[in-house]
Amino acid sequence: MPGRKYQAEHAAGDDQRHAYPAAPAPDARWYGDEKNGIFQRVLWDEKKMIPLIAETGDRAGTFFRRMEVKPQAALAKHMPWEKLQGYAQKEYADFLD
Repeated sequence: MPGRKYQAEHAAGDDQRHAYPAAPAPDARWYGDEKNGIFQRVLWDEKKMIPLIAETGDRAGTFFRRMEVKPQAALAKHMPWEKLQGYAQKEYADFLD
């Protein structure tokens, strides 16, 4: 039997234990797949293009794993490669023997 790929609007099903919780970010959307009673689902942030939550488990409740990402504010205002004014530009061939 092929797996079912679905989005949150179609995922609640008859078992509320495996229903999707509300997305913590306004630009996030749940995606999931289920095959042979084992499910995987990912909360994907469309704006930042990163997974916020990844879950896997089985319908019988024998295992459940969850990984959460909590984005932090940017630590640096400028990227290191944007501050290269003090360095001399060299040719690649200068480093070859």
